[in-house]
Amino acid sequence: MKRKISILIILLTIPFINYAQDDKTTIPTERIEIKITDGNRIIGTIEREDDKNLWIKTDDYGIVKIDKSKITTRKVLDENRIKDGEYWYENPNSTRNLYGPTGYGLKKGEGYYQNFYVLLSSVSYGFSDNFTMGAGVLPLFGTGLSGFTLTPKLSFPIIENKVNIGAGALYANFDEESLGVVYGVVTLGSTDNNFTLGTGYGTIFGEVSGLGIVTLSANLRISKRLSLVTENWLLIEK
Repeated sequence: MKRKISILIILLTIPFINYAQDDKTTIPTERIEIKITDGNRIIGTIEREDDKNLWIKTDDYGIVKIDKSKITTRKVLDENRIKDGEYWYENPNSTRNLYGPTGYGLKKGEGYYQNFYVLLSSVSYGFSDNFTMGAGVLPLFGTGLSGFTLTPKLSFPIIENKVNIGAGALYANFDEESLGVVYGVVTLGSTDNNFTLGTGYGTIFGEVSGLGIVTLSANLRISKRLSLVTENWLLIEK
């Protein structure tokens, strides 16, 4: 009789143990970033959530209640990017150095606008995690001339966030004259700190130029908002 009672107690206890474990895991412990409609960003961990509201525990303001209808984006942050209590956002310039490309590409749906010396304006967009397309315009004010550029690029990770390779082309047309470069690059290091070796071959006005190009570039992120970048071009005439 005693043996049967012991077994019954054990069987009745198991469901309560499982329930307690499940209840503890319902609240995510990851640090998240919430963007709301007024443009503000809130970083913290989720304390509680229902169908209408979200309560986030922040470092500076304690627990903040947010109307979920005002949330525009919500993502889990990489804990490795928290340094000295501050979150370092991903390098927005990881796909290129000063002008030349790196082995990293845009993620699907990402894009950016850039301007060089006021004259050249261009946009780039990630159609997939491996393919980025860029296009630019160059109005030559006061001359009646104009030009455009196209910059397709493929990129692939060999070792995630450590070794990336890329290949692409630059095509430019100015007043019905054209030039182009096909290239390949390999980037060693993370998106914040890396070294890039590139090589390319060019054509001018539709003819092979016999001009080879080697680039050596590096990026060193020294603070949340500041990086040191060097880009060096070596032209080799064949």
